[in-house]
Amino acid sequence: ARLPAAPDAVFALRVVYEDGRGILRDVLAACTEQGFTIARVTTESLRGSIDDRPAVAVTMEVSRHPTRRGPDELAAAVDEIPGVHEVTKRDVDELGD
Repeated sequence: ARLPAAPDAVFALRVVYEDGRGILRDVLAACTEQGFTIARVTTESLRGSIDDRPAVAVTMEVSRHPTRRGPDELAAAVDEIPGVHEVTKRDVDELGD
């Protein structure tokens, strides 16, 4: 029997969005629909607002399997979600503790 492929390309995705609109649910759904696995999610309320709404930043540790879409494609898909204002992709090593 074949073993499933090991996850590849662990990276962090930081998404800034308007709070109170269910956008986090849409972001998580976009990740899983495209075959990504989310290992950890941290959220942070941001000072100030976006379009007169409170703003939130979520940072997710994400991994993909080699046969799936890449991190750039995921970042582009998340950036298209209404209410998302910024998407930043980086190595998990850059997160610190």
